[in-house]
Amino acid sequence: MVGGSSFYLLRSHLLKSDVISKQSKQIELVEALGSRLQSFTAEIQMAQLQGRPIPDFLLKSSVTDFEKLLTLYEKSGGTRENIHEMQQIIADARGLAE
Repeated sequence: MVGGSSFYLLRSHLLKSDVISKQSKQIELVEALGSRLQSFTAEIQMAQLQGRPIPDFLLKSSVTDFEKLLTLYEKSGGTRENIHEMQQIIADARGLAE
């Protein structure tokens, strides 16, 4: 009985550890996406202030980065609702750049 209880507690602890690990990974990815969006927005603002166009390579590389981060977020268990919301933020940023 004691062995069974110990096994149950260990299993419970490992499951909680796994959930915490997934959530931690999701947080890291959201933070990376937020950081990348801030950088992208700063580039757009600088270009507008200087009266120059946004380079195509910046737009393309940023979109590629955003898509990679969203894919990783989805694979890590991110909710469809959060993904949709982040896609909308990215679309808004792209709209500003264009």
